[in-house]
Amino acid sequence: MASKGTASGRRPASWGAITCRLLPRLKQQILAYMCLKLRAESLNQQQLMDQLPKSICKGICEHLFLLVLKDVYLFKGASRETLLCLATKMKPEYILPREDVVV
Repeated sequence: MASKGTASGRRPASWGAITCRLLPRLKQQILAYMCLKLRAESLNQQQLMDQLPKSICKGICEHLFLLVLKDVYLFKGASRETLLCLATKMKPEYILPREDVVV
């Protein structure tokens, strides 16, 4: 990892060097902690969304999901109102890189 000499650039580079030498058990513990932190942040984000007025929440969901829904084959030809209704019911879910997804 190349860095330009900033503290924020050196930190990730040194973190990578440290994690390469860790025992597998410690790597798993670090990964589990990071997953837990990610889930907690996601929960806080959902609590914030629940507190917002519906009009603002609808706008955020439209921005996040409407373009994705338009590209789904199942929803080709569906009206904008139907897609907006679906978009407002969707919730973001964050998946770590290289994590298996089972639907």
